[in-house]
Amino acid sequence: MLEVSQAEKREIMDSFRDSRAPADRKSLKKALSEISKILKDAVDEIEESSKKENLTFTETAGIMRKYLNRIIPILNAIYLNSFGKLIRAYQTLLYSDAVDEFGYDPKFEEFVKPLFKFLYEKWWRVEVEGGENLPSKGRVLIVSNHSGMLPFDGAMIKYYFREIHPSHRDIRPLAENFVYYLPFIGAFMNRVGGVRACQENAEILLRRDEAVIVFPEGVKGIVKHFSKRYQLQRFGRAGFVKLAIRTRSPILPTAVVGAEEIFPIIAKFDALGKLFHLPTLPIPLNLFLLGPFFWIPFPTKWRIKFGKLITKTAELPPEAENDDILINQISLEVRLIIEDMLHELLSKRKSIWTG
Repeated sequence: MLEVSQAEKREIMDSFRDSRAPADRKSLKKALSEISKILKDAVDEIEESSKKENLTFTETAGIMRKYLNRIIPILNAIYLNSFGKLIRAYQTLLYSDAVDEFGYDPKFEEFVKPLFKFLYEKWWRVEVEGGENLPSKGRVLIVSNHSGMLPFDGAMIKYYFREIHPSHRDIRPLAENFVYYLPFIGAFMNRVGGVRACQENAEILLRRDEAVIVFPEGVKGIVKHFSKRYQLQRFGRAGFVKLAIRTRSPILPTAVVGAEEIFPIIAKFDALGKLFHLPTLPIPLNLFLLGPFFWIPFPTKWRIKFGKLITKTAELPPEAENDDILINQISLEVRLIIEDMLHELLSKRKSIWTG
């Protein structure tokens, strides 16, 4: 993130508070509201059309492009009205002076909350089952399937528990290393509470009695080919089970349906990915169907289900983490629970656009 000195902050804030600034802020807020309404209209038409026929990705992209083209003039107007100045000024307002050791910035998270609110409520229209299975306090390891090319699934789980669940618990998602090689994404993840995935970081958080999201499929889950959607990939070496036993943390199995289709991956190039320090270079269908808007995910309907809490990992003695047979048994148990929940959610789904 760009750091701003105290002198620069004072200079920018003085400029930002001049007679033009209130009008600029009001104009920006109005433009963002218009963009949000246009995107919601696109979702409404996709939902309505899918009730009449089974929409293909190409047909859905056509509807999206129609509405996205209406956004271009709005974006141009924002740029022409000193957008750079506004963003630089907002930097002094939305970053906290102090963050935790992982880079989490509550002030910044509050600033970007409307984006996640829009994605959760309007774009993906997330529905949740089993939220009551999350303990209102105390350490817990949330274990979920993984998909979507970027860690949106973790963001939606986090948003649900922080903003909607009665406990309003803060959740810390573990993000794969490759995320931190992407421009802006890694810093953004840290600012909103994401933590680089490793045993040490997860253990620190759990021993503080925090709730942590882990995705045992790792990178293999989010970059799998579209033909393998909702097929769980290998759960690594069951490190999450050892982590749960070592920290005496219960496990909450979680299934997410809808994220597989937001960026349908139709090809991967491992060699090219390594040039950019990435595990692979995925090619999503969005790139061909949405043109310059390829970075916008499809507005699929999401369903998230939380299973019953597995408490045995919190009751076993620490030395049990050295019992490979037991570790594999618990890992398989968690995997089967998640698979069963995925199959249940998929069996209820009539359309990827309406659920």
